[in-house]
Amino acid sequence: MDISKVYKIFETLFNDEFSMIYSGVFSNSILTPLTDLINSFMTDPSVDLKKLNKKVAYMTIENFQNILRYSETEMVKAPEKDMLLIRMLNRNIFIITVNLVRRSKADEIGSYVDKLNKLDKKELSDLYFQKLTNQAFSAKGGAGLGFIEMIRKTKNKLFYKFVPYNDEFVFFYFQIQISGKETISKDVNLLDSVSEIYNTIKGLGVNFLYKSKMAEGRLMPLINMIKDTVKSSSTDAGEDGSPQYLRNLLNISVEILQDIFITARKSELMKDAIFIYGFNPRTGNYYFLASSYVDTYMMKNKINIINRYLNKDKKTLQKIFFDSLLDDSTTDEELRFLGIFRGSSNFEYFVDFENEDKTFFVQKVEVEVSK
Repeated sequence: MDISKVYKIFETLFNDEFSMIYSGVFSNSILTPLTDLINSFMTDPSVDLKKLNKKVAYMTIENFQNILRYSETEMVKAPEKDMLLIRMLNRNIFIITVNLVRRSKADEIGSYVDKLNKLDKKELSDLYFQKLTNQAFSAKGGAGLGFIEMIRKTKNKLFYKFVPYNDEFVFFYFQIQISGKETISKDVNLLDSVSEIYNTIKGLGVNFLYKSKMAEGRLMPLINMIKDTVKSSSTDAGEDGSPQYLRNLLNISVEILQDIFITARKSELMKDAIFIYGFNPRTGNYYFLASSYVDTYMMKNKINIINRYLNKDKKTLQKIFFDSLLDDSTTDEELRFLGIFRGSSNFEYFVDFENEDKTFFVQKVEVEVSK
């Protein structure tokens, strides 16, 4: 795996105040940790978007449920997955989904969305109540009511596009926009950039991606999201119903998140970083990918620590770790990396020394699935 590819994601999402991607098994069990994580961002006093929190949560759930009801992605082989992407740009929230639908349904969906985009407020309300009165509901859901509600609540157009997959299916890209301020441009279409994001995360086997400030109040929601993502996608469960290797995954995720929180560059990026959790089908193991800008003087020390322990065997690492706990000269950063190396089956890193002040640092930690 070419871990430098994460830099493409970093560049694409660079100006986002917040980005989150979920691409895996879509089940109702994921909704709670997902909305909790969004809530931790929206209600942060430094973000000041509390008034939009309920609307964003509602729209996220509606789009999530649409994938549960209508996606045909399970009909094709991996690596194709459904994707939910949330981005915040210039106080606007964009909720974007990608899933497969049958070619035979594409024209019907497109014509219906085009029709709704042309209706005014009164016409939308009349159509909504007309459908409710007629009770025109399908076995999977409600007669396009969700699309109508999205326009009514956001006051923005719906954007979509279809990308061919094979003779039977097409990718359905769909976007809604929630405007944080009336002065911000309405009806902004981000779908052209989403195809590249989707293909990149598919190539990296990404299940979950988070990009934002690593504020302390968001660490627990992040960890819960990882935990439930693992549970939803795993069949290797212990007596308590959790994957046997879940504790190891969570321990390593905490070490990596703390490393980002403590050492990510504090100046222009304000501790902005990307954290990724995924599955490597080639090895059958889970992995974490984390990237951020680090002050160059700190990065040199970090590389020294990594190289000091990188190729040690597990038995040696175990002894060094416990000896270090009793050694007052051992730094917290050394203990973090010792903890990561002890629990991982593989560690790689990528460094781009941009200038004498800042360095782009990517670390990839692979965790072996216990049998």
